[in-house]
Amino acid sequence: MYSDLLSLIRTKEEASKTAEQLETILAALYQNSPEALNLALSKKIDTELSRILKEAFDKGVDKIKFLKGAKEIIGELREITLTIAFEPREETKTLLAGWVRENLGEGVIVELKKDEKVVGGAIIISQGNYRDFSLRTKIKEFFKTQRNELAIFLK
Repeated sequence: MYSDLLSLIRTKEEASKTAEQLETILAALYQNSPEALNLALSKKIDTELSRILKEAFDKGVDKIKFLKGAKEIIGELREITLTIAFEPREETKTLLAGWVRENLGEGVIVELKKDEKVVGGAIIISQGNYRDFSLRTKIKEFFKTQRNELAIFLK
């Protein structure tokens, strides 16, 4: 029932934005004015979300129940925090979200953080578990374990 809607959400940022837009539609519904709803659907939310909501509403679903249910499901999405060294482009976000969905299931979104200190690779936090696969850490470990050999080499 909500799969089309959830397919729009790849990141924590997109989840928040979608929830806010659903709240906008709910507010328009409470005005009891078809014009207010039509205006909100056409001008106040993203085009793709509007299309999905119109399709659902055309099927005769209880609009308020549908919107509240969608907000609830968005609030229950699991998050994986991924810290990377660069600001990802849309293609990268899509690729990461696709990998997460394929390997971890539908109910998981990515929170992307940028930290140039990572250098390369990523730091991943999921359900309280922390894993550092960053290049920075690998370089530090290398210099720590190879300190004596490097000192001899550099003399």
